[in-house]
Amino acid sequence: MKRLTHLALQAACWITLLGLCPACANKLPELIQHDPPELPVVDISPFIWDGCQSDYIGNLTCPEGSPPAALDCSFLVTVEPVLGGLQPAYPIVKCQLGYDRYPGDSGNFLFEEGCLDHRWVQYAILRDGQYQILPTFAEFQAAYAPIESPIEALSYAVAATGLDARFDLETPPEYRYEVEKIDETWVEETDFGYRIHLFKYSTCGCGPHFFDSIAVNVTRSGGINLDAPVHLFRDPHMDHVCGD
Repeated sequence: MKRLTHLALQAACWITLLGLCPACANKLPELIQHDPPELPVVDISPFIWDGCQSDYIGNLTCPEGSPPAALDCSFLVTVEPVLGGLQPAYPIVKCQLGYDRYPGDSGNFLFEEGCLDHRWVQYAILRDGQYQILPTFAEFQAAYAPIESPIEALSYAVAATGLDARFDLETPPEYRYEVEKIDETWVEETDFGYRIHLFKYSTCGCGPHFFDSIAVNVTRSGGINLDAPVHLFRDPHMDHVCGD
């Protein structure tokens, strides 16, 4: 009887320890890191010359009557530095549509951002001396294809999908992992073009909130196809959190 009591107490101690230390029952995956590529700086100088000012999170405020302010956008927002590989290197910013310019079923956007504060993303570029909107993927493809290098493919894939390139991943012991190996962003040349390893974190709605990897296949003519997302990990502390 004493031995059974001792074993029961020992089991209770292990359960308590595992509760305090989730990593004890959660093997960390192998993390394969990659160096970020050297990319040209994205050019937004024409927008600045026309009087637009950028705040600390990249929102552009343009003076009334200026050419950028006349664009049919709810918001103008600077793009991620990873878009610096796009060719031709047109000056480019995001043209976000808010609910005041809801595109409905028109399909006039490349991807969506945000939760309750929802945005539909187009791009504004300066081409041939004129500001122009690229409202759809077809027009974006026509502006930037063909895709002729791995760096260009990376920038193109991120711009067209809104997915994230990550070269700074970590494997905190308190997270819950779904895979044994995690690769940071890479680009592989294939027979049809390029395969790019990108990521998406599901912030909207209620948990669990997974961090996923998604392979994006880009043809040299600019066509895009996405593989199914693969769950990599989640933060269990966020499981009962609802994002809006």
